[in-house]
Amino acid sequence: MDQLGLAPVALVCWSAAVQECLSYVDQFGTGTVSALVFVDGISGGSFTPDRMQGFVHWINGFQKDRAHNAEEFIRTMFRKPQPEATIRKLLQGSLQTSTDTAVALVVGAMADDEEATLAKIDRPTLITVSENPWLPMYKKMAASIRGARLEVFSEAGHALFVDEPERFNGLIEEMLAGEEKVASDGSVGSDRSVR
Repeated sequence: MDQLGLAPVALVCWSAAVQECLSYVDQFGTGTVSALVFVDGISGGSFTPDRMQGFVHWINGFQKDRAHNAEEFIRTMFRKPQPEATIRKLLQGSLQTSTDTAVALVVGAMADDEEATLAKIDRPTLITVSENPWLPMYKKMAASIRGARLEVFSEAGHALFVDEPERFNGLIEEMLAGEEKVASDGSVGSDRSVR
């Protein structure tokens, strides 16, 4: 951003990149940021022992058969059928990262808790999520950011911008145009879009 003179910018962060964006805000503040969009990525939530046990079990399987587990995950990212060539291309790209590095990245993302950083955000923030069992954690995350807007995509998977591109792009365009309305008391809006 400094070298190219891009600031202020809207940061759109998908999945584990949500933690990366929050790390940026934690280190550098929001002076270079005009808006934040968090796409199906959690931060600021603690993981229960049961959830961590399931996560450790998944990591074990991931290390034993990386290709199978990566393909399984990629296929679950979409609710709408995708061409087999697209799945293969994504899998090929995913496998370019070594398994040990991939595990370290996932563990780091799960262990990272940016809850204190959420309260520092003073820019328009949109949180878009697929409907999944972690919805209470997303609601807590949204409640931690003053004026954040939470939009749930009930017909989409993890790659919700692929499953529902018109709605996703519309929300981004609305936000960038400054049309997003935030309640005067700074409370979080509805967790369902009226669209």
